[in-house]
Amino acid sequence: MIFGRMEAYLAGSVIWAVLAAMMLLTALLGFSELLSQLGRISEHYPLSKALIFALLKMPAYAYDVFPMALLIGVLAGLGQLASQGELTIIRASGWSPSRLLLALIKGLILLWLVMLLVGEGVAPWAEKTAMQLRLSNGAQHLSLAGDAGFWMKEGQRYIAADSVVQADLLLGVDIYQRDVKGNVSKIWQAEQAAYRDGIGWTLVNVREQWLSTGLVEGAFPFVGLKWQEQYHESQSVSLPFEPQALALMAQDKKNWSWSELRSQIETMSANGMQTQTLELALWRKLAHPVSLFAMLALAIPLLLHAGRSASMGGRVLLGIVIGLVFFLLNRVVGDMASLADFPPLVSAFTLPTLVLILGLIWLRRIR
Repeated sequence: MIFGRMEAYLAGSVIWAVLAAMMLLTALLGFSELLSQLGRISEHYPLSKALIFALLKMPAYAYDVFPMALLIGVLAGLGQLASQGELTIIRASGWSPSRLLLALIKGLILLWLVMLLVGEGVAPWAEKTAMQLRLSNGAQHLSLAGDAGFWMKEGQRYIAADSVVQADLLLGVDIYQRDVKGNVSKIWQAEQAAYRDGIGWTLVNVREQWLSTGLVEGAFPFVGLKWQEQYHESQSVSLPFEPQALALMAQDKKNWSWSELRSQIETMSANGMQTQTLELALWRKLAHPVSLFAMLALAIPLLLHAGRSASMGGRVLLGIVIGLVFFLLNRVVGDMASLADFPPLVSAFTLPTLVLILGLIWLRRIR
């Protein structure tokens, strides 16, 4: 038998409390997202689409708040057993705090696997769908490296756009081609770049400029370098991205799947671009299970220390406060460590590992 009767009873006591806490926290964040969308409402982006956008963001929110919901749910679920004296009987029958922790880990592993599927599959898909909803209705301007536009490097080319109106429409596109010595040899300046299926990217109203060797006229003509210019109404161009990639870059990086993060990191590294933000998001995903174990290791000592005297409301409030502090500190510490040029692995794992160690030490001291 995988689960003993007591383990199944303990798991059943906390699973519904964890789910209730997660649904409540997710609903609050979803409502906050809906409020933030009210400023974008227009003729093409009505309230109904803003509501759909907020609903599509909720899987990512559920994955983010799961450690906090786990802490609140364990405090509430086991707290109910403690208030009824059942937890005291379980302890008296020989169940140590460490055994309680292992039982909860075993009982909640299935729930964690479901949330892993949400974080790696459902949330990235919902994020893409939500972003496409706003892009297709003119309620979103992509921002990849600035307030409205982006730039990137591909081999000997630098590509910049003043603004990204939609994933398949760029405005103010500049392309700089360098020679083997690193000097700019050709420039394309286009009013816009549009993408069409089967055709690719097309520059519109293009001014092409390049260096050539020719006769420089004047009082004393000589053969030298001339900067020439030519105008094109349209010109096909090969760009190292497709609209789907631009839509992906507009998403919150913490909502990307693990495989998407790895792929984008490899692409950007090959083009000599900074990847620290993406690497931090990747390591934070890998540190997510550590955060869950840290919340479990912290919940049991808090519960046993409070005993039967603490009320249900007090336990839930304690869980919300500690979970919220952990959630915010984890973001702040990771970002500050990243700014200080610490390795992304260290930035992502520092706080969860520290809380896990402190929780386990506290757990061992309880008899």
